Amino acid sequence: MPFLTDKSVAALSRKAKAEGKRIQAMDTGYTFQGVKRRGFGARFGVYGAGTWFARYTIEGQSRRATLGHYPGMGLAEARRHADEIYGKVERGVDPLHERRIQPTVEELADEYFKHIESRLRTWKRRKWQIERYVLPHWRGRKAHEIGRADVTRLLRGIVDGHGTQRGKPAPVMANRVLGAIRAMFSWGLEHEDLLMGLMEYNPAWRVRAQPEKPSERVLSLDEIKLL
Repeated sequence: MPFLTDKSVAALSRKAKAEGKRIQAMDTGYTFQGVKRRGFGARFGVYGAGTWFARYTIEGQSRRATLGHYPGMGLAEARRHADEIYGKVERGVDPLHERRIQPTVEELADEYFKHIESRLRTWKRRKWQIERYVLPHWRGRKAHEIGRADVTRLLRGIVDGHGTQRGKPAPVMANRVLGAIRAMFSWGLEHEDLLMGLMEYNPAWRVRAQPEKPSERVLSLDEIKLL
């Protein structure tokens, strides 16, 4: 159980990426109101990105609150967020139940569209993919309730031709929709007023893409320029 420092956090991130495995580390050096407290730590994925979290117990129930993501959020800031979590717990307030904003998938999508409109060259295409294939199924559902099984089920429908033009199987489109879902949820997880703290992982992570034949693959803009 390590005493986390900026240096050790960076080393854990590199190790997770180099070994291609998930690593979890609890911060034995974390103190709240001058007393050492267990529960604060970080998890690192196979690509080196990390998730800060704070575990706590309230009314006999164990909880885990997501604080933010590494490297966007450093150790000092994560500890400050943990202080806020444990401060609320000391006052008898459950930080996760306190949140009133629990966006639906449609609300998440609306905010995401605003974000990519001026940043992504192909934003109209991505917006169309989400509006055509995702929202008809998930529009009114709470975004944080979407799981990997939901993503797999939706993509299977696209592969089988449900909702596609003329009902034809569309494995390539399924891959594009998978990318759109993954990007939208990743963006939402980075924002405190959307999904940060409500979800522990992106539901589209580690969902397998469909194999594509060379003739089926859609060229990227950079590839098109080389033609």
